[in-house]
Amino acid sequence: MLKYIKKAFFYHWNLLAVTSGVAAGIISGQPDVFLPILAALEVAYLALLSSRPRFQEAVNAELQKKIKGDILSSDPKIRQILTTLNKSDRTQYEQLKDMCLRLRQISRRVKRSTETNMPVMSGVHVNSINRLLWIYLKLLYSKNAMDAFFKTIDVEGIRSRIERTRSRLEAMGPEDQDRENQALRRKSLKDTLTTACNRLKNYETSVENYEFIELELERLYSKIAHLAEMGINRQDPNLINSEIDVVSSSIEKTEKAMNDLDFITDIPIQDEEPPSLLEDYVRADEVIHN
Repeated sequence: MLKYIKKAFFYHWNLLAVTSGVAAGIISGQPDVFLPILAALEVAYLALLSSRPRFQEAVNAELQKKIKGDILSSDPKIRQILTTLNKSDRTQYEQLKDMCLRLRQISRRVKRSTETNMPVMSGVHVNSINRLLWIYLKLLYSKNAMDAFFKTIDVEGIRSRIERTRSRLEAMGPEDQDRENQALRRKSLKDTLTTACNRLKNYETSVENYEFIELELERLYSKIAHLAEMGINRQDPNLINSEIDVVSSSIEKTEKAMNDLDFITDIPIQDEEPPSLLEDYVRADEVIHN
């Protein structure tokens, strides 16, 4: 209760009321009468406000926001990604992460409550879920980076330039009949055509990669959400562990396919060790509620 009492006491209106009451008691010339009354009223106020569930929830939410903000600012990779996501994608990630946190917390409760050696989520499986969530977050980052990339591309302009350049080359006639000046013009036009074709090919490849990212985001979200729902609804550690193994194996193909997208994000797809997306938040919740 100490944190709730402390928050209630340092509420600015309460400090103003206490300061004013003390001043009034001293000015009145009867502090021995007014100050005990003021103290009794303050104790009653602190007891009443600090015990209200809504007030406690507000204090916990504020503390949780601060702790989670500290966690975010402590890891530059996570901070870099989350600050660039659009509102919809960030909300979707937060929802998925919260489901994983509930799964992790359920696992811990099962471990504490059981008196047997029933296996719960091991550190390996927790790391697997963390890795899945990290890949999902980087996919979102790649998607947002590609959205920004597409806004800079005038596809119709590129196609129009290709058509115009080809028409001009055809209008020049056979290449073996070029005079010196025509040869220079043809060389310039050929270079323009090659560049435009490469730009169009790069765009088409990016579209294919974008479609792959969207499909993988849907698949990963469903897989991770399914794991969390299993933990919440069934609380069956053996089943959860086996499902985590299956999903972790399938994600290896995704990681390999994503290697081609490194140039978009400047964050390597395959990390030696992903940053902690779950454990720090679990510890934060334990600090808040303990």
